[in-house]
Amino acid sequence: MIVDPSVSKRKFAREVDAARAYAPFHRLGVWIMRADYPVVFAVLVINKPSPSLPGVLCGVHLDFSDYDVRPPSIRIVDPFDERPQDFATCWKFPVTKFVQNTASGLTEHEQQLLLQAFDPAKPFFCHPGVREYHESSAHSGDSWFLHRKPNMLVHLLTILHRYGPNVAFVQPQIQIIFPLSAKIIS
Repeated sequence: MIVDPSVSKRKFAREVDAARAYAPFHRLGVWIMRADYPVVFAVLVINKPSPSLPGVLCGVHLDFSDYDVRPPSIRIVDPFDERPQDFATCWKFPVTKFVQNTASGLTEHEQQLLLQAFDPAKPFFCHPGVREYHESSAHSGDSWFLHRKPNMLVHLLTILHRYGPNVAFVQPQIQIIFPLSAKIIS
């Protein structure tokens, strides 16, 4: 324990109050189901209009232990029983970036996953402001103190929404295949 629990609990309560007061969350499909210090359990719901299908994308535990000397931790959990999910079974939070290929002049896209896993049993959300990101050796020079924000819970839930339910939807596609050869009648 790094922070006096009474201080951390007050900060946690302030974060939870701000997130519950943030009206767009319910409409967007970010539902805070429970907030018992130090963990917030939220569910991300896909609620896009037709042709998508509504559904539950995933659950998340945001752990505010030792907040705000240490950043919150994010773990992907089953939205129904809150069991931790492994990398193979959970949403990967893809980020698509468009880059200009200087050789061809074409715009190409590349996809990066915000969910990473050094151990497939313990995937983590790799984003500044998240404990696992700042504790990773790949980001050792990127201090948490550069990424602290007021209303950190609102900020993190907004990012989870942006790369979760905001991009996850079912879009039916129809493929028509024409035969390669045709018989010519003269």
